[in-house]
Amino acid sequence: MHLIDIFFEGGWVMWPLGLSAFLLWFCLGYRAFLYRYLYARLNSNSLDIEDQNLYLSQKIKYTSLIKSLLMIAPLLGLLGTVSGMIETFDSMGDMQLYSQDGGIAAGISKALFTTQMGLVISAPGLLFSKFIETRLAKLEINPKGF
Repeated sequence: MHLIDIFFEGGWVMWPLGLSAFLLWFCLGYRAFLYRYLYARLNSNSLDIEDQNLYLSQKIKYTSLIKSLLMIAPLLGLLGTVSGMIETFDSMGDMQLYSQDGGIAAGISKALFTTQMGLVISAPGLLFSKFIETRLAKLEINPKGF
């Protein structure tokens, strides 16, 4: 099964999950770029007050957005699980256990796809975020010895 198939199988919750994933990785990429930029400026001894102000303003802005997105992704996955389970129980209530539109299997599948997607977004994002944060913290503590 391809990623695009999983995306459409997961239902409406996959759209906010996809948007969250895009924003998260954009922010993480920007933070990694900012780190590389500051590291290069420190090594060339050309870091000035404007660079430090840029770093501090961007650090605050993107850190809170990254943390929010990392918390939202699993919750959206859980929301997809709940909506899939509701679909499953609706199917059971209508006695459509073996219907052509999927019945129980379609609801459980939908629930699992969104949960999986929420975890796939947040777990690597959290690891990469912590990696970048650690690097930036070391750069703040000892700029010349890094």
